[in-house]
Amino acid sequence: MKINYNSSDYPRVVITSSLDNAYVVLTNVTSFGSILASLTIISCYLLYKEIRSTGRKLLVFLSIANFFLGISGILQAATYFKSLTLFDEKNILCQAASFLFVYSSICSFLWTDVISFYLILSVAMRDISVGNKLVIFFHIFCWVMPAIVAISSGVSDIYGYDVNFVLNSKRPVYCWVTDRVANEVQWYYMTMEGWALASLIFCFISFIILAFCVYRQSKKHRSMNSSQTIEDMAIQTANKQLRYIPAIFVILRLWSSLHFIIGTTGPNKPHTYSTVWLLIMKGMFDNSQGLANLVLFLFTTKFITDKIKRWFKLHCNLCRIKQGQSIQGFLSGPKIFRIRGKYEKKRQTDEIDISGISLDLPTSSDQAMMEDEIVFERD
Repeated sequence: MKINYNSSDYPRVVITSSLDNAYVVLTNVTSFGSILASLTIISCYLLYKEIRSTGRKLLVFLSIANFFLGISGILQAATYFKSLTLFDEKNILCQAASFLFVYSSICSFLWTDVISFYLILSVAMRDISVGNKLVIFFHIFCWVMPAIVAISSGVSDIYGYDVNFVLNSKRPVYCWVTDRVANEVQWYYMTMEGWALASLIFCFISFIILAFCVYRQSKKHRSMNSSQTIEDMAIQTANKQLRYIPAIFVILRLWSSLHFIIGTTGPNKPHTYSTVWLLIMKGMFDNSQGLANLVLFLFTTKFITDKIKRWFKLHCNLCRIKQGQSIQGFLSGPKIFRIRGKYEKKRQTDEIDISGISLDLPTSSDQAMMEDEIVFERD
């Protein structure tokens, strides 16, 4: 059974609040930042063979999903204010934004679950070879299943606006599930929220298991022989940054799920204090997983961290040299040169210190760093 509205029922005047404007701005900023962050992770993985491992490969696939999620967030923001005017739910923007939103969201949830499952296999169960062999099945599950859900939703003609919400609250809503279908709430859960809640529960449990296993294994190092200790430390080093991805997902996604649950089960008061702040948190964190993963990737991958340090060290030394040369040129003169003439050569030598300038050559520490990747990838 579908609900039909006359065109005269739609609001003719666009009524927006500072809350709506803030939500759209935050959504666009975080979506654009997540797109750039996802591209950065993918580029680093493709450029540097030294950091390639199965775990980071799964992170690249998650970044691809977050890339499309960022694009869908920008498209959804574009449909947000159109719900306050006479609109056509069949237009290409609404349909494309809803389809990409459903597909990319479920892909992101499933790849996060896959990373959590892979870490449990490699860290908790210590069975790396099984996890490596399951990658092909991960692809089928994480790319095909969301496509089935998104396509079946489109065929069922459920993409559109919640017009009843617009008429009652005089506030905008982005294009997702139309209220013309009788089972609107069930479609919300089937297209995204059900997958999100299941992923939240699974990722929370996974992070607790991983944290406990890493803590327990670290206490056993003293009773192991040297070869066992090296292998165990190598596995933990290769996965220590990835085990925080489930926790990041829970922290960022929790606000959106709370906003949905309160909005669908609570009283119809869209401007209450709790829903206002939950909407702001939703706009800030809903599409921020790519940004958070980039920060984790850059500052916990030793190879990337060393490159960043060398880059800053090189440019800081160059700036110091240029600054010293400019000051020397400003203070140079016959009188000053005559007073400090006998020390001039020595002073210039002390200022130009090139010992800290890295030529980015491989060192023994860089080679030792790769031991964890070699052990980690062993079948």
